[in-house]
Amino acid sequence: MKNLYFLIATILLIGFTACNNDDDNSSTQTLIGKWKFEQQGYLINGQEILEPYENDCPTKFDHVEFLNNGITKDFYYGVDCREYVDNGTWSQSGNMLSLLFEDFQTQVEILSLTNSSLKVKTIDEDNMVNISILSRM
Repeated sequence: MKNLYFLIATILLIGFTACNNDDDNSSTQTLIGKWKFEQQGYLINGQEILEPYENDCPTKFDHVEFLNNGITKDFYYGVDCREYVDNGTWSQSGNMLSLLFEDFQTQVEILSLTNSSLKVKTIDEDNMVNISILSRM
């Protein structure tokens, strides 16, 4: 749930509304796959404040997987390196990504999406703009 919250709270993103023309935000095929968390942070006064994503387990990477049947899986690892998985569904409309888990639903804005990088933002309950950068595994 740690990654899910951060993906949603830090996507784990409204200062940026345009997408790079080189990005393929219209095709869900690019989103499908496994994405590990690389950076996380906030948008404060129009400036991104990002830091490296810290995994609790030193040997495994927290990540999210988007399957082509609309299923998503959020994988995270505790300090004991035990795997935890939250299952949910996803759908994409333009640059907006809808995520629905058992007890959590959110909208995520895709800021940029390439074959190797995914940058997203969410707005948390405190109206903070959260940003996450993920890389394809």
